Amino acid sequence: MLKNYRRKLDDIENNLLRMVDIILTANSGMLNATKEKDYDFFGSCEKQLKVIEDLAFKVDNTIVTTLALFSPEAKDLRELVAILKITNELSRARSNVKNYALDMKKYFAEGLFDERTINNIILLQESSIKSFRAVVEMIKSDDENESEKLYNSILVEEDKADELYLMIEQEVLATVCDNSKISVDKMNSLKAIRKLEKVTDRAVGVADLIMFAQTGGEITH
Repeated sequence: MLKNYRRKLDDIENNLLRMVDIILTANSGMLNATKEKDYDFFGSCEKQLKVIEDLAFKVDNTIVTTLALFSPEAKDLRELVAILKITNELSRARSNVKNYALDMKKYFAEGLFDERTINNIILLQESSIKSFRAVVEMIKSDDENESEKLYNSILVEEDKADELYLMIEQEVLATVCDNSKISVDKMNSLKAIRKLEKVTDRAVGVADLIMFAQTGGEITH
């Protein structure tokens, strides 16, 4: 029975890592596309991100059957409960990335941003990638001290993302002009960029749940 239980946990972890990898792949692709001005790439993200929903369903279903078959207790139970919440955070990250990609394809193609703003958007993309790379290492780690270091690095990226968004917001608002269509597009573009900033928030949410699974205590985000 213990061997079967371990196999279930391995399946859950592998599917979680696949979900994060899809988010990283989409984000990394958009980062390169932004640098290369290959904005058609943004339209291809939706299809690859859709797989996350299927994986989330599979993970949740595996957890439910594992709870029914093995009735885990203490830390094992806490870990499974945390993972149920993690799949929700990853699904929300998927939505953030998908909506950012769909909206920004148009705004980039229209040449809505100056070089300074584009550079800050690139930095924001890099921050979201760094935060989810740290999530991968947290999922793999059994060392609580290492997990705490990774967790703190994700909090740093969250703060950085918040600051970058505020800079982008100031830059975009400073260039709003009398042309009503351009002004509306620029205001709407901030909503899209906010979705990218939220990706790092989702990484914090996942990291918080991993710490809860490993050490207990309270969920702080």
